Amino acid sequence: FAGLDITYDLGGAQNITEGEINSLTVRVRRAGAGAKDLRVTGFRIVVTTQLWPPTTPSPLVLSNVTTSQISLNWGAASGQVDFYDIERSLDGSNWGPLISVGGGQTSHTDGGLAELTTYHYRVKARNSAGSSGYSNAPSATTKNTPSKVAFYVQPSNGTTIADLSPAVVVEIRDALNRPVPDATNSVTLTMSNNPCGVALSGGGPIAASGGLATFPNLRLNRPCTGYTLQAASSGLASATSAAFDIATGPPDHLALLSQAHAAMVGRPFGFSVEVADAAGNRVTTASHLVTMVMITNPCGGALFRTTSQEAVNGVASFSDVYLDKVCTGYQVQASSSGLGAIVSAAFNITPGKAVPDHGG
Repeated sequence: FAGLDITYDLGGAQNITEGEINSLTVRVRRAGAGAKDLRVTGFRIVVTTQLWPPTTPSPLVLSNVTTSQISLNWGAASGQVDFYDIERSLDGSNWGPLISVGGGQTSHTDGGLAELTTYHYRVKARNSAGSSGYSNAPSATTKNTPSKVAFYVQPSNGTTIADLSPAVVVEIRDALNRPVPDATNSVTLTMSNNPCGVALSGGGPIAASGGLATFPNLRLNRPCTGYTLQAASSGLASATSAAFDIATGPPDHLALLSQAHAAMVGRPFGFSVEVADAAGNRVTTASHLVTMVMITNPCGGALFRTTSQEAVNGVASFSDVYLDKVCTGYQVQASSSGLGAIVSAAFNITPGKAVPDHGG
């Protein structure tokens, strides 16, 4: 056998060591004759290994998404890995090479990306024997930078006694007027055009959620036409709403317009009330019947002239009513069905000319 190269599959042979002197019993059978066992010694075993392509990398995960970069991480493939080839797509169908990294690297940050753009990625492992299959192909959308606010839901006409409905909503947008869906900026609403000097309530600040700041308790307490709101957020361009109107609410109660005042006997002491909504605004369409009576009468005085009248433009004015007796500490009360009553402050009647004719 001297000088011969023999290739032999050892199968499950034990105790064979690469590079060392080993012994093996070989049966040599001569054709047509009996077998004879020969002991072959002094040979060297050379072990070679078959190289296979690596396995597919474990699931690819995207993270740390910003306005301009996305981080990629994947689990190492099994087998010899010389490179990981990363590919990128804008639609998940048309792929192109992004970068190849060394086999010992299992992460990469893709930078220089466009804002508010969706990117798809996949990765495969490679060695000289070939490539693995592709990993899963996740996608991520880069964020965009807040630049301004805009009214997503404009204010609607309303009344003084109710919150604006539907609720006003302000949206955070970027410089290209696109929504910023992950923005959490705080937004404040204030009056812009305020022709009637209204006091605004419920204007925040409200922190945006999902890029939207909602104002569910926005209320204006004075009726007027042509109101507008301003939306503002620190560092962002502000916005002005469309114009809207606020009307009075329905009649709710009587309110004092002018107090009874000291007067001479037989002379009008003046007293007027108005029909008001729940926010205290005059209801100019009201025409309720209002009646005035004595409520505190220490001297037994009598009221004369018109003590009951219908409101005109929401006002009932008892301008001709007087008392017939001098006294201190009088009080009168005005009342109307469904609106309750209101009592004047105390007032005095002083001596004066003779009481005029009480007729008419």
